[in-house]
Amino acid sequence: MNFVYCVFVLSLVAEFLFFGVASIVGYTFEGSESSPIYKIFMSMVGSFVIAVVWLDVLRGRIKTDSCFWGILVALPLFVTASYFLETGCYILNMDMMRKNLLYMVCFSYTACCAGIYVAYHQLKNFIKYFDIMMVILTISLTYATAASITGISNVGGASYQVMSYMAGFTFCLNMCMILWGDRYERFSLFKGERWNVIAYCMLVVQLLSCLVSGGRGGFVLLLIGGVYMLYRSRKIGRLLVLGILALVTAIVAGSFFESDLFAKLQNSTARTFNYLNAESDEVMEVSGRSGIFEHTIKVIQEDNYMGRGLFRSIQEIYPHNFFLEVTEQGGVLYLLFWIVMLVFLAREIDSMIVHEHLYILFPIAIYPAVFLMFSGTYTITSMFWFVICYVWAKRNIEESELSYNED
Repeated sequence: MNFVYCVFVLSLVAEFLFFGVASIVGYTFEGSESSPIYKIFMSMVGSFVIAVVWLDVLRGRIKTDSCFWGILVALPLFVTASYFLETGCYILNMDMMRKNLLYMVCFSYTACCAGIYVAYHQLKNFIKYFDIMMVILTISLTYATAASITGISNVGGASYQVMSYMAGFTFCLNMCMILWGDRYERFSLFKGERWNVIAYCMLVVQLLSCLVSGGRGGFVLLLIGGVYMLYRSRKIGRLLVLGILALVTAIVAGSFFESDLFAKLQNSTARTFNYLNAESDEVMEVSGRSGIFEHTIKVIQEDNYMGRGLFRSIQEIYPHNFFLEVTEQGGVLYLLFWIVMLVFLAREIDSMIVHEHLYILFPIAIYPAVFLMFSGTYTITSMFWFVICYVWAKRNIEESELSYNED
């Protein structure tokens, strides 16, 4: 069972782990065209997770309730129907469509299965495996930060944006465990004052990696996550003092031995803070989003705010903004659906954090919240779908138990 739990945690950060391990072993992934290893890895992880979940369904360990039918059955049927309908009615790039359909299965459907499975097996039982994943990712960030001296800001061949978000996510995850890790069952290695010292040092590495990468979205993730968790924690004073001391020590020491690294840090940091401090119109110009947003809005208007379909919109340039993307796909009604869904999710997550002390949900939820406002697409963002399905399944389970107890 421990192995199964570990794989389910791995499935949430599989992309990060693939490139992280590649960085550690010295492998540079040059794209799916040069090697199928990435697709094979993601397919293997996804197949394992899906098989375990459906086996539990057949054994009766996961109930065939509205959550099951809505997520594990209706959702893939809807996506499949959309695929055949749109590819049959419009001239689309079939290679791109098949690739995106595969990624939807590997990332989104796998995450849906994982969310339901974790809800039935208690999230607290999975938390200790996040420590392992966080350490692996931090080691890879250390390698990537050192390599950035040569001007290469990436992890295992992934772009500087992946490095940025990886650093931001691991920073939030690490801070969460520093603040509230004593509430959860963890491996003995990750307990005690000695580990706390290591964890604080890793915070510095994660922060430096994020700044060195030059990625703006990752820094926003780090900033929002860090500020929120410090606000919710009573350890704010101690953590701030130790964090500042560690950062100053690292900068002073590094200025003597790694001047090239800090020159790189200065240049990358200037890019990040220039973006954050710019006026709104300058932000659009610097980030390259202006043209993308204008194109997306034009497409939405051409379709009379009715949407052009899931797969047809995939052929367009990613809007790099969740709300623009869903409006382009399904129009105003689809946008309203997601607004209601996000409000529901935010309320449920806050309730789980406050009443059940599931603080680990915050770094898992804040990553897609920031990522989808700056980069990527929600259709293949694992943690986005995991959070939705976990919250929905957990609510269903609690309502079923309440109804049973009342009877």
